[in-house]
Amino acid sequence: MILDPVGGEQVNELMDLLADGGTLLFYGGLAGKPMSLPSIGLAHRALTFRGVSAGRWVRTSSRERRRAGYAEALAVARSVPEQFNVTAEYDLARFAEAIEAAEKPGRTGAILLNSDL
Repeated sequence: MILDPVGGEQVNELMDLLADGGTLLFYGGLAGKPMSLPSIGLAHRALTFRGVSAGRWVRTSSRERRRAGYAEALAVARSVPEQFNVTAEYDLARFAEAIEAAEKPGRTGAILLNSDL
């Protein structure tokens, strides 16, 4: 499996890297360009191209499943803090402040929201 947040022209190269029966999991469009999938390769090599989004997950998952997913993601992030450049963390009640911080020019780290909900 390959996880791809970029898309665009590189998709063909990524598909070439997959073993037969492999999956390319697409979750973003950082390239900002259309993708062109090698349909013959998908069919003959039994490759799967699958798109996922956090928005759909939030809409279709139960509250308990979302809660468990958030807790798991947070545990992973906390286990390797050196992998994350965090500028600031805000409680959900301070959402407007978090948006202002996220929109500041020159910001280099993530703005995190947390909540007890």
